[in-house]
Amino acid sequence: MFQAAMSVAFFGFLRVGEFTSTPRNPIPLIRGDIKLVEHATLTINIRRSKADQWGKGALISIGCSRDKCCPVRAMNRYLKSACLPDSAPLFQFRYGSPLTAKTFRALLRYHLHKIGLNSRKYNTHSFRIGAATAAAKAGFSESKIMHLGRWRSKAFQAYVQFTPSHTTAAAEMARV
Repeated sequence: MFQAAMSVAFFGFLRVGEFTSTPRNPIPLIRGDIKLVEHATLTINIRRSKADQWGKGALISIGCSRDKCCPVRAMNRYLKSACLPDSAPLFQFRYGSPLTAKTFRALLRYHLHKIGLNSRKYNTHSFRIGAATAAAKAGFSESKIMHLGRWRSKAFQAYVQFTPSHTTAAAEMARV
């Protein structure tokens, strides 16, 4: 469950409140909000979000990356093992309790510490930051990043984190 949640959070540019249970949104995603199309595409119906003031929701499509952290494969494995009815919270423990933002944060920090990373440097928002940074490094346009992250302004620019080698590479690309 945790691997699927992390992978979908990153590749879907999700806010933690969009996929975990919070006091404001106790059941943000249900099993019925997820569709796997031919094991190649994952479609997520975000019914409500912090930035969705009109309650329109958002439909997010994520393609299969065919690598270790593929969100489609992670979600497929999770759904096969969880056997959830369409009305059940999507991310829940075996005993039925939904994954909360607080528990997700604690699990994230635990696993980061376990692999030797400073867990204080990361938080649940790191997935959105990482997704925006990865998209910018891959050469995605600002408008594409805004679309993928569902930003209505260029606020994502505050998240994008480049190292000197990335800016040097960008300058080299500009000369060509």
